[in-house]
Amino acid sequence: MMNIWYNKKNKKIGGNLMLEFMPIKIEEKEIFDERLEGRDSLACEYCFTNFFIWRNTVDIQRCIVDNAIFVRGMYLGKRFYFMPIAKKGFMDSSINQLIEFEGPSLQILCGNDQNIAEVSADVLSKFSIIDDTSKNDYLHSSEDLRELKGKKFHQKRNHVSKFNNKYEYKFEEMTVEDYDECLKMDEEWQIFKQESVPVTENQTMVKEEKALTCAFRYFEKLGLKGAVIKIDGKIEAFSIGEIPNKPNKKVGIVHFEKGNIEFDGIFQAMNQLFSQYAFADVEFINRQDDMGIPGLRKAKQSYNPITMVKKYILTIN
Repeated sequence: MMNIWYNKKNKKIGGNLMLEFMPIKIEEKEIFDERLEGRDSLACEYCFTNFFIWRNTVDIQRCIVDNAIFVRGMYLGKRFYFMPIAKKGFMDSSINQLIEFEGPSLQILCGNDQNIAEVSADVLSKFSIIDDTSKNDYLHSSEDLRELKGKKFHQKRNHVSKFNNKYEYKFEEMTVEDYDECLKMDEEWQIFKQESVPVTENQTMVKEEKALTCAFRYFEKLGLKGAVIKIDGKIEAFSIGEIPNKPNKKVGIVHFEKGNIEFDGIFQAMNQLFSQYAFADVEFINRQDDMGIPGLRKAKQSYNPITMVKKYILTIN
């Protein structure tokens, strides 16, 4: 058995193994996109944007090697890894590299049915696998959200109709001139919510604000699409999303959606209009998880997802 040791840069050296983790950079988007291209992942995590915009809140780092990209972060003071973004046929060897590198403390979050299916039974037997329901994504039919047809969307159509009849508004593509106003709107919304939500939810909102600020800073480089609803010339709602891992045409991801609840039906109107604007060419829309927040869970469930993208925690036995 070969000897293995660590140097001060957390680079593991021994035999042929050398993994060095560095902060993720915007210049690496092309590399990630190439590795993720054609995977049609239904989960929201496995796209460059989500790794990048959350990099400062959970200390996202990456290690790029010939056959895989390894991504890790810190949550509640504990190191975690994502499933490797491995070339076809290299998932087992990539996970074994992580096992050798991290040892018995290895924990993989955000495993899902698609990437776990790439792992052999022999390698999976090394892990305990449990559900992580707070991370499950809400997956919708794109046509459902664009059209709101049928009995199950009756209430949503009513809200949209009320909004259309009650307010004079403009739905517009988001431009660089809108970024500051959107951030200001989000800040005002946080102040409004601070006194009525638990401390943990406040902490989540602060982290989301950092991710949103990052998204605006690198909006064009990340390939994001955004739209706003303006009433009397003021932005009262906005949404940001993308179709990641091109030429993927299977799923679009909604990264952010904000609205002023003083305007009845504004969220329902934005949801439908943005689905029509950004996701007319995809089969599914991923509206991400509910972060375990009861109010957010109720709102997301009301849109009748066709399924949940289940997430799992893998821990070394």
